Amino acid sequence: MHIEFQASKEDYDSFLNSYFFKRNIVRRLVILIIISLWIGSFRSGGEGFILTTFFLKALFVLALLVTFSILLPYLVAKINFNKALKADASSKPRTIIIDNDGLIVKTDDGNIFWKWETLKNAEILNGYLFISLFTKKLYLIPLRSFNTDNEALNFLGVIRSHIPKIKGGDNTRRIKNLYYWGLVGFIPNFGVIAGIVLIIKGIQYSIFKLILIGIADISFTFLFWMVIFPKINPNGFKDFSQMELNSLVKNVEFYKLQNGQYPDSLQQLLKDDKFAPINDPIQIDQRRQKIYYYYKKVGSKYVLFSAGVDGIPNTEDDLYPSLLSTDSSKIGLIKP
Repeated sequence: MHIEFQASKEDYDSFLNSYFFKRNIVRRLVILIIISLWIGSFRSGGEGFILTTFFLKALFVLALLVTFSILLPYLVAKINFNKALKADASSKPRTIIIDNDGLIVKTDDGNIFWKWETLKNAEILNGYLFISLFTKKLYLIPLRSFNTDNEALNFLGVIRSHIPKIKGGDNTRRIKNLYYWGLVGFIPNFGVIAGIVLIIKGIQYSIFKLILIGIADISFTFLFWMVIFPKINPNGFKDFSQMELNSLVKNVEFYKLQNGQYPDSLQQLLKDDKFAPINDPIQIDQRRQKIYYYYKKVGSKYVLFSAGVDGIPNTEDDLYPSLLSTDSSKIGLIKP
């Protein structure tokens, strides 16, 4: 069984656009959005839940995922195809013959033989039948090269019937590629995803080394936020506390609008808003038992601030809400 074909530059451009931007696009986008929302919900150092911050983080993560999983592979593939086309290698007339041991590719320059072990995948997509190899080579066969649709389906079926035999008996290449996931562990938060994948695959293939790498990837994320981040950015938790204090004033003022008076304690805010940022990241970072912001109701007003790194109220390192004077005159916050 054989097929004669010739793919043009327009064919490769059309195929690349379909492969990277149309193939299973709904499923891929749903997965990327779910991962982005999950990572966007991460809160370091007791950071309170802020809807705008959550969506900004999720959009940033989604942009990174789309860039690294779709855009960059597309650009790399396009560059490689353009190089092959300039060398007049991919657009030449070819004949593919199906042999018992693999595929024979005939060109004017000679014959190439590919064993079934080298085949990675074969599919029909948007008017093209493509055969990909583990050597990162790809043969693109326009469906117009076949006399009928059934002939194309039969040709694809014969090729795919040989691929599972190889995949089922040899996982060496697949397992080797999994180790590259370990490098993702050096990216905080992304390492958690890579770690989970490696642990699952380690259990599936009974490879303890993959499980250990997965655990290390997950551990690195926690190590980064708890140890490395405070070292490289000493004001990191201070910035978080400043941002939360400014937001917490709004929670306190909204509580008064709802109940006619200010709360007796910050914990009362949780009745109306379970995500109210009452935990002070600075205190959590210092691993103290009293982790709430300092709050005291004073008549019809209140005092609110962070006790700072030393954890002692009314000292020089205390951190107060930063509000405009025009705004502070309309609320019950007592400024220091």
